[in-house]
Amino acid sequence: MALTVAEIEAEIRKLNAAGQSYTIGDQGVTRADLRYLLQALKAAEAKERAASQTIFQRVRMGRLQ
Repeated sequence: MALTVAEIEAEIRKLNAAGQSYTIGDQGVTRADLRYLLQALKAAEAKERAASQTIFQRVRMGRLQ
């Protein structure tokens, strides 16, 4: 299942607020790479744009298929 634009944006906000990595005791945790999230965001936005254009074109032509 692909992530939505809203889900990716929420993860980017978390990453910006809390940082990419942190350490608790002797254990380190690294969150998702911001570059990966930005690439995923661009892809998700393009996919949503393409889907909405298809719907718009169908309605504009006066028929739903």
